[in-house]
Amino acid sequence: MSRFMSRREIITNDFTSHLLKERGEKAITILSTPKFGAVSESDYSTLTIIYHTWKQGDKLYKLATQYYGDGNLWWLIAWFNHKPMDGLYTAGDTVEVPTPIQNALAIYKKVNNLNV
Repeated sequence: MSRFMSRREIITNDFTSHLLKERGEKAITILSTPKFGAVSESDYSTLTIIYHTWKQGDKLYKLATQYYGDGNLWWLIAWFNHKPMDGLYTAGDTVEVPTPIQNALAIYKKVNNLNV
């Protein structure tokens, strides 16, 4: 199970619809919005924050590639800023990029009670 599904309520909509029948589907599975814990002041103090001003053309995966060397870690920046999608950022927004990556990942696991 992925990190996206492990701690989320799964909602199944089993209404009958001609569109579902045409596709051979019987139900639609929907994931609830995840609830993430907040970073404590003591944990925050272990981080160095890089402040990035969002500009046209920016994407979370591009920031992760620029600052972490790995675009797959986009979700960590999204979590830290409480904005999970690129479309929630507008030009001029200040994005906080938590570093070093090892500390940021350890805090994420601690705050969200993950033993991964």
